[in-house]
This record gives sequence, structure tokens and C-alpha cells, in this order.
Amino acid sequence: ASKHQAKEEEEDANLKRRGEGVGYPADTKTLDPNDPRRGMWDALIMLFLLWYSFITPYEISFLKTEPTDFLSILNYTIDFLFLIDLLLNFKTGYFDFATGMWEVNEKKIIKRYAFGWFPVDVISIVPFEFVAPLFMSGDSLEQNVKMIGLIRLLKLLKLLKVLKANRIIARWATRMTLTYSTQVLVKAFVIVLVLCHWCACA
Repeated sequence: ASKHQAKEEEEDANLKRRGEGVGYPADTKTLDPNDPRRGMWDALIMLFLLWYSFITPYEISFLKTEPTDFLSILNYTIDFLFLIDLLLNFKTGYFDFATGMWEVNEKKIIKRYAFGWFPVDVISIVPFEFVAPLFMSGDSLEQNVKMIGLIRLLKLLKLLKVLKANRIIARWATRMTLTYSTQVLVKAFVIVLVLCHWCACA
């Protein structure tokens, strides 16, 4: 009986976290985070996050890519999709636990995101490759080599995208009503796998 009660309490907590039981306002221009279309978009973003978490360290360590390379073009395309996701976050409502209602006020949504994950998301999509030519004098080979090294280090900031995965997993967890222990196990497995890859590329 205690296990059944604990399961019911966990399901109730999941419902509250995703705001179910409280209908999302229809007369609003903001986006419902529980919309199935948002779920498909999150799945696409998660796929690209996995791509970045594995390809970026390998690219920085072993490849010398140019902006015209297929890999670079693909990376820029993905960055553009992350930019779209960034803009969508400014229009996506959130559940306010203090009021027990969905927050659809655009000014509050923008303020919450701007002072939250926005700086991290911006830094992670900056095309540092285009910054390099602005600082390369062309007179000193040594200076240019150092600048290239700096740009390659700055590209590691793109791995900040991986932090977005935690937010997506949190939304998925509430939709699929995963237990907390399952969430921890999945996150631990992914983290160990990614860290092993990063260490191998170091």
C-alpha cells in the first residue's frame, strides 16, 4: 500500500511540474511547452545536442575544418536551428508554482529567460571561426598561430549547448512519468559516456 501511495504521489508531482490539470490559456500568442509539436522539436534538438557532444571535441582535437567544408556547413546549419530554439524560448510559457497558473505574460517570460539560460545559449552559438580573421594581422605567423589556438579553445564553449539537454530531459521526464531513480540512472549513463569520449579526444 505504501508503494502504491508513493507512486501516486510521484505521479501527482509530475502532473504539477508540467502544469496538467490547469489548462493552458487559449487566448494567448505564447507557446505551450506541453504541445506535442514542442515535444518533436525537443527530440530534434536533443539529436543535435548528441551530435555536438561527440563531434565538437573530435573536430577541435583532430580536424582542421574550413568554413566551406561539409562538416562546417552542417555545424552552421545546426547553430541556426539552435538560434530558432533560442527565439522560441522567448515565446514559451511556463508554469508558475507560486500562483498555480500558467504564466503567459510575454514580458515576464522574456525576463525569466533573459536572466536565466539566455546568456549560456547565446555563447554556445557564437561562430568563433568568423571572429579569427578580424584579429589576424597576417604579418606575424606566430601571432596568427596563437590566435588560431585561441579560437579553437573558444569553440569549446559550444559544448555549453549540452547543458540544454538537462532542461529537455526534465520536460520529457514529466511527460513520460519516469521515476527519479530512472532519471538519475539515464543521466549518469549519458554523462559517463560523453566524458569518456571527451577524455579520449583530449
